Amino acid sequence: MLLAVEDDDNLSTYHETMAVNLHAPVQLMKLSLAHMKSTSSAKRKGGVIINNTSIHGSRSVEYMSAYAASKAALDSLTQSLACEFAPDGIRVNAIAPGVVPVERTEQAFNDQSVVDMWLPHLPIGRLGYVEDIAQATLTLATNEWCTGTILTVDGGMMARSNMPFRPRPPKPEAVQETSETTSSSTGVLFEVP
Repeated sequence: MLLAVEDDDNLSTYHETMAVNLHAPVQLMKLSLAHMKSTSSAKRKGGVIINNTSIHGSRSVEYMSAYAASKAALDSLTQSLACEFAPDGIRVNAIAPGVVPVERTEQAFNDQSVVDMWLPHLPIGRLGYVEDIAQATLTLATNEWCTGTILTVDGGMMARSNMPFRPRPPKPEAVQETSETTSSSTGVLFEVP
């Protein structure tokens, strides 16, 4: 839920967000650890825990402070527990999706103006699909050298730093002149791009 901190009078939204996005995963990871340790054998030891975090864990926007704080904490917890659980052969990773229409956002993304608002921020040129996240999750589950990894899958949005799109600047005249065929000091001709 989007809400300004100053409007969350008794911090109920903040506490609920932390309960769902941070405290519940901690409890689930603790239970997973106990189960994985109890079922390990000489032939099979360990397991994989993959948390669902968000791009908001590393960079966020106004009115998402509780959500962003909970996901940043989950990122940090993922990395800490990866170290703590490693002696038991348990890897802990997280996937940080970008803009992926899912059940809870389906109604918003049925509005083309909402889609159009996001597209300029996505270098890949499209919203994410659940399948994109599934493929990345599979990588974290199967690569035995990945632990403590927060894998961002966002169509390049974070790479753009949310900057507005800028058209390619015109080539300066001085550069255009030097792009003609030029001879080097050895007499070999080359073309400057």
